[in-house]
Amino acid sequence: AIYISALGVHPSAQGQGIAQELIKLAESRARQSGVRFCRLDARKSGYEKLPKFYEWLGYITKTEMIDEGDTYVLMEKEII
Repeated sequence: AIYISALGVHPSAQGQGIAQELIKLAESRARQSGVRFCRLDARKSGYEKLPKFYEWLGYITKTEMIDEGDTYVLMEKEII
């Protein structure tokens, strides 16, 4: 599996599909390398729309965790 550890788009550039294209690029390169799963975590605290965005891209929630008071959703997508 590959793990997307950090992805951010500057607020002035949000809503232009940049994050979606970056995710698709990572998935494509992983697929070409024979990787079966793509995993990431989405910060839920203060970013409630973020997990929904990844669900829209086909990711499913595997579990939630709390780190230093922030809630994160661990998500995964089968890409092959």
